[in-house]
Amino acid sequence: MKFHITLTAAALAVTACGSHKEASTGPGYSDSASEIAVMSPTGGGSRVMPKARIYKTSAPSDSLVPVTVSHGAVSSYPAPSDLGQLPVRLADGWLLDLRGISAQSVFTTYTYDVYRSLPSAPSPSELLRAVNPSVSVTEIVELPFFSGDVTVEKADSLINAGLPGCKIMFKR
Repeated sequence: MKFHITLTAAALAVTACGSHKEASTGPGYSDSASEIAVMSPTGGGSRVMPKARIYKTSAPSDSLVPVTVSHGAVSSYPAPSDLGQLPVRLADGWLLDLRGISAQSVFTTYTYDVYRSLPSAPSPSELLRAVNPSVSVTEIVELPFFSGDVTVEKADSLINAGLPGCKIMFKR
């Protein structure tokens, strides 16, 4: 069965928690998403379509809720109702980014199931205390197609071929 992320779901995942500029992740790496404005065929304006991204972590993290930490404080986190599906497992330990993972992402001890059942999001200080120190983002790679066009088959094919045409966004 093919897995396909709709443009709407991908756009919601990227924008659900807001966005902000992040500091550079080092020489030769960028944390900025590549995007393109696409004109509507009906003349109703344009949409910004982000490129698809995959990532790896230092320990299993696909069931853990990520948050963004900047300058020692939680700067972005989801509401329990914002959490969609779990990240999609791909070949060679890669995960398909559905939440807007960045070099500043950390993983909490909250699982998706537990977090979704909360009546409201924990406070930023509670989330900071819940950071799992054994899990960190180790690599982020931008794929050569848009998030709305990604399938498990396409991503796995690129991974198995050594990620040709892909852009390294972050590597620790």
